[in-house]
Amino acid sequence: LYLKDIQGKLWNSRFENINGILNNFLSTPVLSANLEGRFDLNDLNQLLRFRVLPASISQIFSQLKNPLGSIDFKVLVNGLLKKPFDIKHHGQYRINKSKLIYNGLPFPILIEEGNFDISDKGGKLSEIKFEFNDSTILLNGEWIVGERFNPFEIFMQGGIDLKDLYMLTKTPIIPESIKTKLRGIESISGGATFSLRFRRKENNQNLSYEVDLTSKGVSLLQKGFPFPLIFRSGGIAFSNHNLTFSKANFVLGKSYFSLEGSIKKNDFNISTSGSIIIKNIFNL
Repeated sequence: LYLKDIQGKLWNSRFENINGILNNFLSTPVLSANLEGRFDLNDLNQLLRFRVLPASISQIFSQLKNPLGSIDFKVLVNGLLKKPFDIKHHGQYRINKSKLIYNGLPFPILIEEGNFDISDKGGKLSEIKFEFNDSTILLNGEWIVGERFNPFEIFMQGGIDLKDLYMLTKTPIIPESIKTKLRGIESISGGATFSLRFRRKENNQNLSYEVDLTSKGVSLLQKGFPFPLIFRSGGIAFSNHNLTFSKANFVLGKSYFSLEGSIKKNDFNISTSGSIIIKNIFNL
């Protein structure tokens, strides 16, 4: 069965050009085809019912409420259309201006634009721009489908309101290993520019991360602590293995001080100046 220049509609989405061939139609059907069209994000819940997406991706999308927007796609599919399904695919996608609302998140996430490639072997994200409240984030990344642990690398950068970002950690977008480290925080606010990189190597379940943060008046209150730590200005960089301060100025109660230097596993090299109340520092 030959398919040529077929156009059609499924739910609210459109197929604008389908070309290909369906072999062994009456016995073991094998499809090889190119599909072009526009997917309406309002059809996402319908798509999730077919369980065609990886479980980790489905979990993220399942928390969305009435998403608005569309994705243009060009997809090559090749595979068996009979149990056990074995379909190879490679698609190029462009997301248009969209609006996402997550359960439990008090503000929408706006996607201005972005591109991504997805196949049965992995995927790549390119220049996907998110906006929410007063924050803007640019997202890039790639991943490979492995036998046990799928290696990946995600890079984000932008300007953020830390209160917005803290609310975002309540969603499935953020890995559980990162959420665990944030559970001791009572509240956080203030602005910052940042870059953030998550990485997991092949056949390794450990997640590595690198964060660079330049403060614009960040205030952080730890659970059980009487007053916040205010990060007035300067920079902090931290990862799994080290913590670095660059002209970092802090206020803690009636104490104020600046830090310069780094802390590593077996190395402590910090210079500081300021005026401190010993009790405040011991509490910290």
